[in-house]
Amino acid sequence: MFNIPNASGPIDYGEEPGQAGDSSAATKKSGQELIARANAVPIAQLFKLYNVRADAHNRKVTCPFKFHSNGQERTPSFWYYPDTNSFNCFGCSHGGGPVQFVMHMDNSDHVGAAVKILELFEADIDEDLIFEGRNSAERVEIMAEFSNAILEFRQNHASKHAFEFIEYVCWVYDRMNLIHEHDNDALRGLNLRLIDWIQAYQPDLRLSFEDKYLKTTCKL
Repeated sequence: MFNIPNASGPIDYGEEPGQAGDSSAATKKSGQELIARANAVPIAQLFKLYNVRADAHNRKVTCPFKFHSNGQERTPSFWYYPDTNSFNCFGCSHGGGPVQFVMHMDNSDHVGAAVKILELFEADIDEDLIFEGRNSAERVEIMAEFSNAILEFRQNHASKHAFEFIEYVCWVYDRMNLIHEHDNDALRGLNLRLIDWIQAYQPDLRLSFEDKYLKTTCKL
């Protein structure tokens, strides 16, 4: 069992506890350490726990979160990223690592989700992921910027043409994420180009993407 810090609100990176008496560095550090260790558990283990059929061979599935289309999403928009041990749903614009996934599945706070993960899967912690936390956190930030652009686009465009366009853009992002696995600066630069491309969308755009975009813009 884990000793839970006595805090009246969720503790996450950069968040302050709910009461002034609980804001000591030791209390905050305890919450952060729990979250960091929980985020080093392979998220694929959690997918199995919640019967989410995402794995290294099937990385795009329907979103499992109840608040997304009442848990009845029809078009898959939930992506799994094995290289960063993370997920992102381009439909509801929620993403992150193991703790965020359990938090959204259980409607809990960060520390509660972290404790549950560690109680079930502490033996599966990948120590390398703890040391790679900064890199992964930055990639999640980049992913969130892209996800917000996708969400805004889908709110403003509902045609079949727009759907095919944005599905391809998501595919390109996935390719970029894999190819630039260890280069966040390159990923961020290409991500900004993708966002510019989304914002420049026109309904009469010819949907011949690969030669035009992959070879000239992304240079993959």
